[in-house]
Amino acid sequence: MEAAAKPGQQEKGKDQALDGLHNQLHAFDNTICCVDKNTLALPAYDLLVTHNKKLWAGGKRTWKFMDDQPQRSLHLELFATEVRERRESLHALQ
Repeated sequence: MEAAAKPGQQEKGKDQALDGLHNQLHAFDNTICCVDKNTLALPAYDLLVTHNKKLWAGGKRTWKFMDDQPQRSLHLELFATEVRERRESLHALQ
């Protein structure tokens, strides 16, 4: 998702980069809920859920400001930062 966020920072409107990022976010969201009960009980999973919610908020803000270039770029940067934090949370689960 980080790689998909970078090309979209200089664009405007609904483009291929933003659409691909949107699809990846939905795909990850569908996999995060498909875990066993032992994983659900871990504190690291709770942190992962928190990062996922923050990622969705950032994605919605990016989508809202897709036509406003400075705002879009800022929100995509925040989105990429949240993806990195979520990746760290995933590694803690493994």
